Amino acid sequence: MKKLSLALVPVILSLLLCSCKAEIIPLSEAVMLDNDKLSRKLEGRSIGEICDAWGESAVGYGGIYSYGDAAAVVFFDPKERAENAIVCGWLEGRYLRDKNGGDMVFIEQDGYIAPTSVRTYDGTSGSGYDFAEFENGDRIKILVEMIAETYPGQATVYAIELIEKGSYDDLDGDVLNQLREMGWAE
Repeated sequence: MKKLSLALVPVILSLLLCSCKAEIIPLSEAVMLDNDKLSRKLEGRSIGEICDAWGESAVGYGGIYSYGDAAAVVFFDPKERAENAIVCGWLEGRYLRDKNGGDMVFIEQDGYIAPTSVRTYDGTSGSGYDFAEFENGDRIKILVEMIAETYPGQATVYAIELIEKGSYDDLDGDVLNQLREMGWAE
């Protein structure tokens, strides 16, 4: 009998430790945290635990959990445990391939258009889109952590969605002229 009860000690301790583990905060709260706090709250959590708390990641995206115009991007280690996380925002704009073959988005917010030079996080996009698939003037939605305060701005894109096809005529002429003067557009 004593052997049986000693054998149960690790199982009981394991159950106690699991029950004491804090719940994952709601996604609505997670997207309001700074990146360090979010990373600490999720560190070591499995994909399954995060999906149980937040639902499945956005279709076509690995580790991206959207909440309105915000999203938490979770990076997992090879054992599928969270090791880092960042808070990002979805922005809409028109696509432009610059004269050197780079990618830009004319981000439209509050009546202001901010041209932004963009690149994908790791050369690909979790959404399956590649900027090469877009034509000048296409309306797209991009997921970015921040935009560098340069002109034009610069941003790393974690996901991309096509909203609607467009044409060069859909691009703002005044912004295009500014970019031409600076050598960015033809």
